[in-house]
Amino acid sequence: MSALEILRAILGGVFLLLLPGLIWSYIFFRKRELKYIERIGISIGLSIAIICLSLFFMNKFLGFKINLVNCTILIFVITFIPIIILILRVKFKKIREFPNRRDDKKV
Repeated sequence: MSALEILRAILGGVFLLLLPGLIWSYIFFRKRELKYIERIGISIGLSIAIICLSLFFMNKFLGFKINLVNCTILIFVITFIPIIILILRVKFKKIREFPNRRDDKKV
């Protein structure tokens, strides 16, 4: 195996087995709720479950063929949906925490 093939296998494994579940674990569990090793274990399980079930749904009910392009697009969508949710959650949390904040003090 060449170095490029090894790098491709490592990045593919991270992209397929770790990244989608890791981001979804921040949706389901708060940041301080899980330890790092627990979050990694849950993220691997979540990645496998979410990707397999999504591919099954896409193939069986929507009629898409399972190929490299469709799988890659599905994994990108599964990964970026929770990123958007987390960004919106942080944005609206800041709005809710300080709705009428004023810097001037009352005397």
